[in-house]
Amino acid sequence: MHISRENHDEMTAAAEAEYPEECCGLLFRGPEGSEVVSITNLQNKLHKENPETYKRDARTAYFMDPQEMARISGEKEAGGMALAAIYHSHPDAESYFSETDSEAAAVFGAPNFPGVVYLVYSVMDGKLADQRAFDWSEDEAAFAEIRLKIED
Repeated sequence: MHISRENHDEMTAAAEAEYPEECCGLLFRGPEGSEVVSITNLQNKLHKENPETYKRDARTAYFMDPQEMARISGEKEAGGMALAAIYHSHPDAESYFSETDSEAAAVFGAPNFPGVVYLVYSVMDGKLADQRAFDWSEDEAAFAEIRLKIED
């Protein structure tokens, strides 16, 4: 997976700004370039309204606003851009694809968004520590780490 330095810096800024909570968003690509779009993390709201179902708050989980995600995706796709990646941060944790991440990204045992890569940004003490990329592996029938290259 290749991402531009500008896109990487935007996702890093979002992850650091939301610390100590998880950020989340989308990366679109098209003939005219790429664009990072932050999406509202509803996890705190859901946790407050229904802590039995949503046991974790935004410090350890994210839940993208589905209406916001659908609206933005529709607008971008109408403009010739395709969803390339979904990103989120792990505050004070490593950049790994957790079991919860995997379950949410493959609800029925296959990727919800085929061909879309997941980017995880680790933020320690408010600063970026690491970032990694994950894609669906047909051989493993699971998400696996792939090489992430940040282009200048």
